[in-house]
Amino acid sequence: MRREIPQVHKKPGTALVLSGGATKAFYFHLGVLKALGVNDVTALVGSSAGAMVAALVAMGTSVDQLIRAVYEREIYVPHLDRIEKSFDSSLLFRLDAYNLARQSAYTGLEALRFFASLPLL
Repeated sequence: MRREIPQVHKKPGTALVLSGGATKAFYFHLGVLKALGVNDVTALVGSSAGAMVAALVAMGTSVDQLIRAVYEREIYVPHLDRIEKSFDSSLLFRLDAYNLARQSAYTGLEALRFFASLPLL
């Protein structure tokens, strides 16, 4: 029985994929968007730093605003100080020594069982 492969219908326009690469990629992507003109791009996606740039542009921030913010070293994030104060290291990692020891022992025991089940050469 033959199955038909569904056809992809292309939408008109230009899609731009932005890569990751930390701060350098962030600056690079701003330059690319400035040169290409963000109005000509119909789909904008990215990973890591590219995703940040794509998200900021999708929220309506102009490329010129982002470039100006980079030069002024001022990017406004509302209520950032309140958000930072609410973070506590216990939210990220809480040491549970009992379960850590139990899981380590179980993993070691399972590894021994696996090696014991292997045929001898």
